[in-house]
Amino acid sequence: SLAHRLYATHENWIMPLVAEFPNDTVASDIVTQWMDGDILCAPVVTENSTKSIYLPAGSSWYTLAAGSNSTVLHQGGQHLTGAAELGEIPAFVRPGSILPLADPVQ
Repeated sequence: SLAHRLYATHENWIMPLVAEFPNDTVASDIVTQWMDGDILCAPVVTENSTKSIYLPAGSSWYTLAAGSNSTVLHQGGQHLTGAAELGEIPAFVRPGSILPLADPVQ
């Protein structure tokens, strides 16, 4: 699991894109996005704005949409641009990532 890998390698849970994608020259210049475990986060910090999100090359990315069971697959190495609301956190995950999204069971 991700938690075990990070424990064994002493890597950080939250990392800049350049740490996760050292060979991607575009990712090395981005400071407004980061990896939170296996999730790429790109928070919106300005009202009524247009957000450009870079999906690092070398992988495909699924959109994580809150409250939705549908996902969209995007190819890496491209920018996605769209309207964004303040406080929104666009998030993406690579295929094969394990996300515990089910309700807790006692």
